Amino acid sequence: LFYSVKGSTVEIPCTYSYPPRIGDKKTVVQRRFWFTELNSRDPLDLREDPDYADRNTYHFSKNNCLLRISDLKLRDSAEYKFRIETNQHGGSYTGSPGVTLTVTVNTPVHQVPGSVSVTLTCSSDANPAVKYTWFKDNQGLLSGGPYLILLSVHRSDSGKYHCVAENELGKTASEYVSINVEYPPKTSNVSVNVSGKILEGSSVTLTCSSDANPAANYTWFKKDEDSPKASGPNWTISDFRAELSGVYYCEQNSYGSSRLKVDVTRGFKSFLLSFQVHGNQQQLQRSHLLFYFLSLSLSSFGSGKELFYT
Repeated sequence: LFYSVKGSTVEIPCTYSYPPRIGDKKTVVQRRFWFTELNSRDPLDLREDPDYADRNTYHFSKNNCLLRISDLKLRDSAEYKFRIETNQHGGSYTGSPGVTLTVTVNTPVHQVPGSVSVTLTCSSDANPAVKYTWFKDNQGLLSGGPYLILLSVHRSDSGKYHCVAENELGKTASEYVSINVEYPPKTSNVSVNVSGKILEGSSVTLTCSSDANPAANYTWFKKDEDSPKASGPNWTISDFRAELSGVYYCEQNSYGSSRLKVDVTRGFKSFLLSFQVHGNQQQLQRSHLLFYFLSLSLSSFGSGKELFYT
């Protein structure tokens, strides 16, 4: 499936293979070509199709069969198939399924607030009257009239719409209309990259996320403080201190806020254990008694003091 923009060039890659001989008969390729339509039951070579005059090129080299189409038109949207014909009995083959090409136009995206109703209109001046078929993202919809009414649009209604008008003389497709439904977040989440309590001096990252459309603009606050702390979905505090403990929350556009409680634990950065043994080693071995003094040096956070225990 290829999507290309009107006026651009598309290249459809292709490879093929065939037996060099069948029995005593050497295989000779007589025709190889691309087509989209049949002409009296026979495939019509794109090089002979007036709709593609001077706009298509075949690139055959060894077993490659690339097709290039330039200055794409909306009517070029179709299923393209490659066919090879040889001198062998029944030695013709058509690649199936083919390659579907959809040509679109660069149209402005229509921003639509959620829950409003939208009406799309398709019109044609054909005679006899036409039947209309509506498509969303190239998938057929149930509505078959000139109007497509979207009641109380939801986020799932976002997409590219177009219609096809058809009567017994032919059919034509309209240009695309893009709809982007905006909505506030239904879910939001605030998280911290550290599980449990946070050691003083460590790095902490707070993350705020939501499913809003358009994407929310985030601002970070601490409870009971008016001034913002940071902006953006992620806020990293490289040297977390005890005085920063508290409840933080992020505001998302004008849609609301989510809160997170962040605590810091005062603990020990490092500790040193040393043993001093007093007494005669031989005596200790005989008595199987061991007396010792344990000296424990502890450095606590932020105090700059050493505590000694015996």
